[in-house]
Amino acid sequence: NGQSGFIVPQLDTSALSERMKQLLVNDDLRRTFGARVYAHALTGWDASVMIAKHRAHYLRLSSGTTVS
Repeated sequence: NGQSGFIVPQLDTSALSERMKQLLVNDDLRRTFGARVYAHALTGWDASVMIAKHRAHYLRLSSGTTVS
């Protein structure tokens, strides 16, 4: 999406290659993407966050509420 990485069309090896080249030659972009992904991982995949998500999911399942 250009914020923390690139999205390329499935099976489009040319697009993937171009994006990979862009990352290889642009240190600032690579560092920016890395920092954003790291921050997202800390907030979205922290153990306490994952425990809360799993607990909420379990409670929905055990109450008979459908999960979407």
